[in-house]
Parts: sequence; structure tokens; C-alpha cells
Amino acid sequence: MYVHLVKSKNDQIVYVSKSIRKGDKVYRKCIKKLGFLSELAKVHKDPLAYAKQVAKEMTEAENENKEDILLRLSSSTRIDLDKRHLFNAGYLFLQKIYYGLSLHKTCEKMMKKSKASFDLNHILSDLVFSRILYPTSKRSSFELSFQYLEQPNYELHDVYRALDLLADSISLIQSEVYKNSSKVCKRNTSVLYYDCTNFFFETETQDDFRKYGVSKEHRPNPIVQLGLFMDGNGIPLAFNMNPGNQSEQLSPLPTEEMMEKDFGLSKFIYCSDAGLGSYNIRWFNQLKDRSFIVTQSLKKLKGHLRDWALDDNNWQHGKSIDSLSSDSTEILIKSRPILEKGTIRLEVPSEFDEDLTEILHIQKEMDQRLIVTYSPQYAAYQKSIRDSQIERAKRLIRKPSSFDRVSSTDCRRFVKNIAFNKEGEIIGKNLYLDEALILEEEQYDGFYALVTNLDDNDEEIVAINHNRWKIEESFRIMKTEFKSRPVYVQKENHIKAHFLTCYLALLIYRILEQKLNDEGYHFTTREIIDSLREMKLMNLNDLCYSAAFTRTHFTDRLEEVFGLSLSLQALSNPYVKSLIKKSKENK
Repeated sequence: MYVHLVKSKNDQIVYVSKSIRKGDKVYRKCIKKLGFLSELAKVHKDPLAYAKQVAKEMTEAENENKEDILLRLSSSTRIDLDKRHLFNAGYLFLQKIYYGLSLHKTCEKMMKKSKASFDLNHILSDLVFSRILYPTSKRSSFELSFQYLEQPNYELHDVYRALDLLADSISLIQSEVYKNSSKVCKRNTSVLYYDCTNFFFETETQDDFRKYGVSKEHRPNPIVQLGLFMDGNGIPLAFNMNPGNQSEQLSPLPTEEMMEKDFGLSKFIYCSDAGLGSYNIRWFNQLKDRSFIVTQSLKKLKGHLRDWALDDNNWQHGKSIDSLSSDSTEILIKSRPILEKGTIRLEVPSEFDEDLTEILHIQKEMDQRLIVTYSPQYAAYQKSIRDSQIERAKRLIRKPSSFDRVSSTDCRRFVKNIAFNKEGEIIGKNLYLDEALILEEEQYDGFYALVTNLDDNDEEIVAINHNRWKIEESFRIMKTEFKSRPVYVQKENHIKAHFLTCYLALLIYRILEQKLNDEGYHFTTREIIDSLREMKLMNLNDLCYSAAFTRTHFTDRLEEVFGLSLSLQALSNPYVKSLIKKSKENK
């Protein structure tokens, strides 16, 4: 194999290639793309020397597996009792990113301060990989970890001891991971997106951490809150956890201060929805000389601003990017400066005791810009959703016994006189449709509003805000694909460590996704996870391994991006060992 340079518009792309003969002709096949020469130069003093070394190592690895392997199998000999023959190797691609983030070195730092004797790195990596591939309880994750090529060198009780150690080092892990992440993926910290969700517990008993609060899923269970910062490329940046009864409005500011102190991030655009864009949050970011983009409810605007927003005048034609299809759609857009008065919350040293602080509430004025858009497509979408909810509301009125507090969530706002008993059953009488509310909601169809302190082009600000869907998708992945709930652990430390592993799993998955979907490729979450789970190697009489999965365009792309070739008829034992070693390289 050799290094091959391809000229681009303003740079050169570095490939590792090999020559392949077909008949009388010799073709060049690109085996691995190393990246742009200018980008490699930022990481390596001599990028071409680095590329040549990679090509040499790939050649050596290929040569290790070139010999033909002859097997003698008997139709009368039974396989060994209780011996595993099938192993998951898809985790090696996740491991490549895990070690690229230097999480093994972070674990080493933690172990130096601890008297523990277990292998923290092996435990953490298995917990993270299993969260992506085989999400389940910690006990089951330990049992399933025997499916990996590298067998556990720890016991189940070590897992729970490791959770305590991980919970005490959440800030350190986040800081170290961020500092190392630029080595393995593109980071865009000019815009930071923030959102919160909550996770319920299968218990009716609250404690100091699991508290009754406003459940986003309207469940009558104790919850904990999780706040997530995401960068402009959709890669998780930091997270926080808080008791379920705490206001979400208190959650982003301590994390912002942590990122400024530990990450060195002081200048960025804070982007969130209205629920996490309080006057206090916006003022804080403005005070720090940052910018903000926050959604605004038209219903909550002052009368003259609401009238201006809904008025037919002063509209300009613009375009918006559809979050899912990336297609541009025509919209109407307008903006105006506004001066908003509000109350900020300040903590100041007490006049009477230097060890105490006092909470002050001070009136302030803030210059902002209100941006309003109107989209006929969005109007039609909102109407179709509401029409469906109204039909459900009508069915509820006709037969209330078929609904309860949870099943009626989407439609009960359109029903008057609705009430519930302690069991969540509907006990309201004389139920009827709220026609006035329906008419009120109709007038806002298709409209969308933002407030910002930026002076940028209106369309650019709207485009930045559109990317908030990525953080909502991240929460969906955590809750569905990674099955971060139900939470099977009970202690506060164990709960925090559980969500740390969920966060790291999400981070590694998003980096993997970014690498795979570069250059015009697109693979779905389900396709990625299912394929990694099914990438197994069969151990053949301890003589060699054989690929026991379906080779697809996805597996080819995976092997190309990460330089790990698994789709071979025969993989010698030394070759498999070299794959494991290669997955742990930290370059």
C-alpha cells in the first residue's frame, strides 16, 4: 500500500491506496481516506511521514493474514461443551473512537487517585459499548460483555464499585473528553444548543435526587432532569443532572460556567427553546458578551408586538431549510428591534456574613430583535396535527371511559370540564369541545418567532435555530435505541454514573455517525446500530476466525473509514490480535 494525494480546490486529500490487477490492467483502489493535508498538518509535524507510516502498518496487517488456512472438520465430532464460538467484533469500531478520545488515559488518572484494583477502563468501555449494542441493566450488560472478542477481566461487583468512582469524576471526564475530541471529529463551538429532558423511575417513592416534578411524558413517577449541550455539528458537548423538582431554568448557567472554566469556551451563541430561554438566561449570556437565539411564544408577546407579528404588512420573502430533507422551502420573514424589561436573579456576598450569599432580584432592560416567520407548509402541518387531536377529543367526549390522564395528553386541552381521580381516570361531567380555544390556536398556524441579540441576517439566524432538531433527536436516541430508561440502579451515585455512560455512548455514536455520513453518505441510526450488533466473527477450532455477517455497502464504508477489515473468509489469530491492537491506537 502507498500514499496517494488528490488535488482539491484549495488543498490536497491524502489517501492510502493499493494497486489491483484485473487481467492485463492495473487499477488504483483507495483503501482509506486520511483527510485533508492541511488538517493533518495541524496534528502531525510531518503529515506525509504519518501517512506513509499508516500505509506501512496497513500493509503489514494485510500481510499477516495472507496465508490460506486449511481446516479439517469432522461430521462425527461434537463441539466443546460451554465454549463460545461466535463473538461480536462491531464494538471494535466504537473502541477506535473511545481510545481516540483518550478515555483509557482518563481512567488511568482516576485509578491513580483510587485504591481500587479493578480495571476501570475495561469496565467503562464495556458499559459504553453495551449501551449502544445491547442496552440493558448493569447485570445483564456484564453477562453480555462475554460476547466481545476481549473477555471481561472483572466481576459483577466490580461494576458497581466502578459506578461510584465514575460518579465522582463526571466533571473530569467531560473536560478530558472535550479536550481530546478535536483529534477524532470536527467541532463547531460557535453555536451551542441546549435542551432538557427528564427520566422517570419505576417507583412511587421519591428521595433526595429522584423527585416528583413536571414530567414531559406526564407520568406520575419520580423523575430526574438531564440537560444537554450540543455543538453546531450535532456532537454532544456537556451534560448536567438535577433533581426532578428543580426548575429547568436553573440548569444551563452552572454548566456554561463549567465549560468556560474547564473547556475554555467563553464566546458562543446560546440557542434554545423558550422554556430554557428565560430573561435571566439571556441576560447572563449577554453580560458574558455572548449571543443568544431563543424561540418566542407569539401568545405571550405583548399585545402590540403580537398584532405586529400577525399583521399582513412588512413581510419579506426568504427561505428555510427543512430539518429532515435538507430541502429549502419558501417562507415569509420580518423583524424589528424590541426593548424588553425583566427581572434578573443575582447572588451577591452577604453584608453580614462573608460565608453567605444573598439573592437579589433586579429590574433590567435588554435590547433584542424579534424575528417572525410564516410558512404555508408549517401552517398545513399544524392544522393537520390539531385536526387529529380534535377528532380524539370528540371520541373522548363520546366515551370518556376509554381514556385516562396519560392516553388523553394530546387532546384533552380541547375538552371543557375534564377532571381526574387519584388513579388518573376521567371523572369530568358535561364534557364539551372548547371551540374558542380551537379558533384562538388557528390564528397562529404557520407562524414562528425568535428573539436574539445578534445583528446577523434574519435567514441565517433562522437557519441556526433550525438545527435544534438534532438535540431533540439525541434525546430520542438515548430513550429508544440506547434504552436509558428504565433505570435499574437506585443509589444517586449509580444513577449519575448510568447517565454518564449514556452520554459517552451518545457522544461516541454521534462521532461514528459523522464520520460515516461524510462525503454524501447517509445511514440511519437503526442501520448503523443493527449492523454493528450483527458484525460477528466465528471462531473455527481456535485456528482462525471467519466473518459471520452479511457484507453490505454499510460494512464496506465502515471498514474504509476506520481501516479495520473484518469481512474476510478467514482471519488468522495474529490478524485478529492486530485488529484489536489497531482499535486501541491513540494517534
